[in-house]
Amino acid sequence: MSCRVLALTFGMMVGSAPLSAVARACFVGAQTGARAAGARDWPHPAWRLPDIRHRARASGKSLIAMSVAPEHIPSIRWNENNKVEAVPTKTRGPDYFAGLNKMQTEDHVSYVPQGPAGRPATFDKEAHITAAWEHWRDIGSPRFIMAPMVDQSELAFRQLGRKYGCDLCYTPMLHSRIFSETPRYRKEHFQIHPTDRPLVTQFCANNPATLLAAARLVENHTDAVDLNFGCPQDIAKRGRYGAFLMDDPDRVHDLILTLKENLTIPVWAKMRIKPSLEETLAFARLLQDAGASVICIHGRTRQQKGNNPGSADWEMIRDIKRALDIPVIANGGIYKYSDAEACLAETECDAVMAANALLTVPTLFANILAEPLAIAAEYLEFADKYQADARMVRPHLFAILHPSIQHRSDLMGELGKLNLRPNCGAVDTYTAF
Repeated sequence: MSCRVLALTFGMMVGSAPLSAVARACFVGAQTGARAAGARDWPHPAWRLPDIRHRARASGKSLIAMSVAPEHIPSIRWNENNKVEAVPTKTRGPDYFAGLNKMQTEDHVSYVPQGPAGRPATFDKEAHITAAWEHWRDIGSPRFIMAPMVDQSELAFRQLGRKYGCDLCYTPMLHSRIFSETPRYRKEHFQIHPTDRPLVTQFCANNPATLLAAARLVENHTDAVDLNFGCPQDIAKRGRYGAFLMDDPDRVHDLILTLKENLTIPVWAKMRIKPSLEETLAFARLLQDAGASVICIHGRTRQQKGNNPGSADWEMIRDIKRALDIPVIANGGIYKYSDAEACLAETECDAVMAANALLTVPTLFANILAEPLAIAAEYLEFADKYQADARMVRPHLFAILHPSIQHRSDLMGELGKLNLRPNCGAVDTYTAF
C-alpha cells in the first residue's frame, strides 16, 4: 500500500472518520510512475496509487481491504476479469521454525570447539586495544545506539531513529547459515543505504565457517560485524545460539577469533550478565581476548525476559566496564531520555543502547515527546521510500500509535486489518545484493 496515503488515513482514523472509508483508502499503492503497459501483477514498482484508484473508479470496481493475520500477508494482483484478488504468500509456520532450528543444530554438531587452549589468539593484544579505540573514534564515538531487533530494526526504522538522535544502528539479527546460502533472505533482510552509517550487522551463529561465509558477504557494506550472545528466547535455546552459547566459551572464542583473523572490519559482541560478577567478567574478558573490539552488555540474565524482565544491573555493567580495555555499550533499563543519561553516568560506559523503548518512542534519544500520529506518518514515509516489508511495518504502527488509540478497540482492530502491501524484495537501489 502507499505509505503516504496511509499516513493521511491515520489522521482520519484518529479523527473518527468512518472506518470503512479508512479501510478502503488504506488498501492500495505502489512506488512511482505510471502502470507499465501490459503488466498484470500488482503491486508493481512502476505503479502509483492515483492511477490505480482512478482506474477503479472508472471501471466501477471497489477496492476492498481484507483482514489477514500478520504472519500471512497476501500479495495482490488484478485478475483476468479486471478485479483485485489476493495471492497468499508462504507463512512463517511451525515448519519454517523447525527447519531453522534443524539448520542451527546441524551447524552446532558439525563443529568441535577448540577454545583458547587448542586455538590460541596470536594477535598483539596492545595493538588490538589501540585499534579498537581508533575504530570507535572513526565511527564518531557514538553515545546513543539502536539495538538489533528481529524484523524491527530494518532500514526504514533505522533512518527514522537516526533522524531523532540515534548515533549508530544495528541491523536485525540475521541467521548466518540462511544468510550465506539464501539470496532471497539476504535481499529481504539486509537493506542498506549510503546514509545508513555507521551500521553494525548482527549475526547469530554457532559454527565459525558458516559465520565467516555470512560475514564476508556484508564486510564491504557495514562498519562492524556483531555476534549475538544475548538472545534469551526459547528458539535460541533450541537452535543453540544467542545467550545459550555463554555456556560454551570455547565455541564463543572460536567464533570471535575466526572473524578477527579473517575480516578487514572489527568484530563486536553482545552479551548478557551471568548470576555473578566473576562469571560475567570472565566471559567478557574471553570476548576481548579472542578479538572483540566493542562489547555490549545487557544488564539482565537470560532468565530475565518477557514483558516484566526486572531491573537491569547497571552496577555490574560498571564493574565490567572498569575491568575491560575496549569500548563498552550499556543496555537495559532505558525507558526515557533521562534513563539514558543516568545509565551513561552510572555505568561509565562509552554508549547506551535502547530497544523496546525506541519502538514506542522513536524520538527518545532526541529527548522529544512527539505526537505519535506524526511519528507514525514520518515512519511511513521512510517505509515507502525504502520499500519496507509489511511484516515489519504493521508492528511498528501498533507500537507507535498504541498510546493514542489503546482505548479505542475499534481503531486497534481496524489497524490490524489494514492490508499493507508486502515488499517485493527491496528495490535494487537500497540493497547490496
